[in-house]
Amino acid sequence: LVLATVLFLWTPPHFWSLAVARSEDYRDARVPMLPVVTEPEFWGPTIFSHVAALVALSFLPLLFGMGPVYGLFAAAGGLPFLRNSWRLMRRPDRQTAMATFRSSLAQFALLAFGVILDEGVRWAL
Repeated sequence: LVLATVLFLWTPPHFWSLAVARSEDYRDARVPMLPVVTEPEFWGPTIFSHVAALVALSFLPLLFGMGPVYGLFAAAGGLPFLRNSWRLMRRPDRQTAMATFRSSLAQFALLAFGVILDEGVRWAL
């Protein structure tokens, strides 16, 4: 359930960062993504706050039985995503948005891989 909530929180900043990078395409297609309909002073802190909540929540499975392998992967994926979303809030440009988007992909992949490896380590022991 916690991991499903993590996925739910992951989705908006993942797509919003892509929408920042491709805002002209979204605008031309009349898709009302957050970065298209608001200014960076609003969407920057919104993206960052979603990522901060996501990263914090991604450590919650440690309280429900996930082990240190999962924790390492959660940190390895979450901290760069958090750093890049902070940078995007401070410097709202295409390059920073794409770095944030790529780090969102890495974060989710590392979380999933961390779950699998953590379970594998437990089975091996």
